[in-house]
Amino acid sequence: MDPTCILVAHEDALARRYLSRLVERLTQQQTCLEADCFDRLVEHLKVRRDVLVALVDLDLPGLCVEVGLRYLCAQFPSLRLALLFSSLTPEDAARLKDLRIAALFAKTTPDDVLLKTLQQIASAREGDRAWPVLAGDDDEQPPPLATGAYALTARQLEVMRLLSEGHSNRTIAQRLQLAEGTVKCHVNAGFRILGVHNRVSAARVFRERYLAQGSESN
Repeated sequence: MDPTCILVAHEDALARRYLSRLVERLTQQQTCLEADCFDRLVEHLKVRRDVLVALVDLDLPGLCVEVGLRYLCAQFPSLRLALLFSSLTPEDAARLKDLRIAALFAKTTPDDVLLKTLQQIASAREGDRAWPVLAGDDDEQPPPLATGAYALTARQLEVMRLLSEGHSNRTIAQRLQLAEGTVKCHVNAGFRILGVHNRVSAARVFRERYLAQGSESN
């Protein structure tokens, strides 16, 4: 497999390099194209028309999910898009379903699953791909919550529950044995899903929508 046929687009340099190394294992080559923002991603695709698969973080700076993905699909029709997500609301899933997306990966997807799925995407013949491959572990599939207007993954539920109890990101990381940066990602995703912009509002909305629901069901 040509080493330039897969591109990794992620803002965080450490995460981007880690994903690139995984891809290099798949391609058995020494290099992988990288982009840290949407503009850089587009630049690569315009210059390197041999890019077959782009692994793109939905939180990539400059990426307006619906408009940006539609642009990529229209301008680069042979490109196979694989998306990484921290959280995915039903509305997000509905919008993505109308696009030509090859795969969706929860950010907790095991390495071997991610590599196997990327291999399938890269080796599939045109027309063989179904909408879409949803790869990830069961822990990260959104559980049903009160309204269906939002969905928190199992891990995000744990993080937001501790946040609603007043714990800091550092304390949450220690309790859940996670990196503090990972907790921050889950908190930010929780803010988006709950439609809030700060910890106080997040705690209030989480208690109202989730904890209240849990007490009513008992």
